[in-house]
Amino acid sequence: MDRQVLRSGKFWMAAFAILMFMLAVIGGINSYSPIPHMDMWDGALDFYMRLMRGENNLWFAQHNEHRILLSRFLFWAEYEIFEGLNYFLIAVNYLLVLLAIFLFWRFSQLQHYQSIDQLSPKSPTPVLFFTLLITAWLSHWMQWENLSWGFQSQFFLAQSIPLAAFYCLAASSLNRRSLLYFLATAILGLLSLGTMANGVLALPLLTLTALIIRIGWIRTGLLAVCSVVGVMLYFWEYHTPGYHGSIIDTLQQQPFQLLRYVALYLGSPFFALVGEGQPGLVAAEISGFTLIILSAIRLGIEVKQRRLNPVTLALLGYLLYLGGTAVGTGTGRVIFGIAQAISSRYTTPALMAWASLLLLYWPMLSIFANKHRHGAATTLILFCSLLLWHQFSALQRPHHNLFDRQIGALALELGVADAQQIDHVYPMNAGLIDIANQATAKDLTVFGHYPLQGLREKWTDRFTPPADSPTCQGALDSVSTIEGEPDALRISGWVFNPVEESVPSRVIATDRLGRIVGFALTGQPRPDVADAVHESAGLSGYRGYIQHLEQGTEITLHGEGSQCSFAITVE
Repeated sequence: MDRQVLRSGKFWMAAFAILMFMLAVIGGINSYSPIPHMDMWDGALDFYMRLMRGENNLWFAQHNEHRILLSRFLFWAEYEIFEGLNYFLIAVNYLLVLLAIFLFWRFSQLQHYQSIDQLSPKSPTPVLFFTLLITAWLSHWMQWENLSWGFQSQFFLAQSIPLAAFYCLAASSLNRRSLLYFLATAILGLLSLGTMANGVLALPLLTLTALIIRIGWIRTGLLAVCSVVGVMLYFWEYHTPGYHGSIIDTLQQQPFQLLRYVALYLGSPFFALVGEGQPGLVAAEISGFTLIILSAIRLGIEVKQRRLNPVTLALLGYLLYLGGTAVGTGTGRVIFGIAQAISSRYTTPALMAWASLLLLYWPMLSIFANKHRHGAATTLILFCSLLLWHQFSALQRPHHNLFDRQIGALALELGVADAQQIDHVYPMNAGLIDIANQATAKDLTVFGHYPLQGLREKWTDRFTPPADSPTCQGALDSVSTIEGEPDALRISGWVFNPVEESVPSRVIATDRLGRIVGFALTGQPRPDVADAVHESAGLSGYRGYIQHLEQGTEITLHGEGSQCSFAITVE
């Protein structure tokens, strides 16, 4: 009976873990946009274009306070090989999630057997259950900003590369191939410098852990040398970003706010699970302090019993690394308010921290679960149900957000200084305009693909619609001026092809002589049109730009992709 229950439990846990990961993948597909977003403009696209101009000294240059060397290799591949449409970078984010799951699986094996080469005859069931639970946990859509944003590979690398280093450190003291594992520890520690700013903590903490584990003076000394060299290399010609808070000032003037920031940062997953608002903040802060206390208790147990368990100490060293990450982030950003600590992008390191804490206590929890099976099963089912309930948010497609990004890119392609729209992809400034102009000239990323490619050059071209083009259903809902832009007007409305029962992908505006006077893109949600016209018209809303025409001018809007046209008057 127990074996049947156990097999059933394994099956449902495996199904749950796979479902959680697949929902996260669906979330990435639903949130996908080829438009460069925020830091991708200067951190990835501009980096690549400067490389093309021969500026090869940029690889280890700062991006804000970070040196994102490893991610820059990925950015180069994205634009050099994969056309700069974000498919590759987003796929890498999910592969890095799988890497983290793999590393925790290996860590749990190391913990369970205490040897990689000589496995004990103990049942591997605890390792399997832990791995499946961690797969669901690390796949959670609460970190949607990192999963769906092509720029965020460094957020995963900055947690996984040091985790791999701590794993190799523990393995080096338990394995006959200890030299290979030690060399991997040093290499991974150095690679951590090229992830994010917190990567600078990896080698010093690896050295401290090696000293406590007693892997030998020579090896510990080599890690210490790597630490010194690595820190010196990282801070060579380093400059502090001007808009960040000072570490010393924060410690002196806002110590309690910093402590709360760290707790919220580490407890951010429970903000997502409990729900937004004050209850979520309270849950995050309490859980963050709980993680800190439980980690300290585990360390106290090791110190009191004078045990030198390499796996436990390596996990504690990694938790200290993540805690240092939270402190480092807080010292620079607590000036923006402590609530900033529960941002979606910060849940990735917090998820890793809770996974590490769970692994630390997993042997104890496994013993408790064997003694209290019904209570443990009930708790597990309730917790998994909570995770799954929130994971279904990945099924929602953010149509409004994706549409706003698309129109922001359209404004950049056409050279229209519409800050209201461009701010959806990056705060409009002269630097962004210059990057976009260069990318447009080189047909890079979305500027080299339909529906944006070559639109700037077509402003004065003529357009001849197909002779049998049917009449669109549609309207021009608004024509508005753009602050600081005298040469263009913003237009919006809806368009639908009743013959094909579909929405055109792009709209071309022409005057009576057939000259192109503007462009618009569709995709804006219009549930009112879907209710009144056709269920397929849900995304029939368009927005775009026309030349500054006088009121009363008649223009014709031509739908592309689903050919149709209709005349309107600019009011």
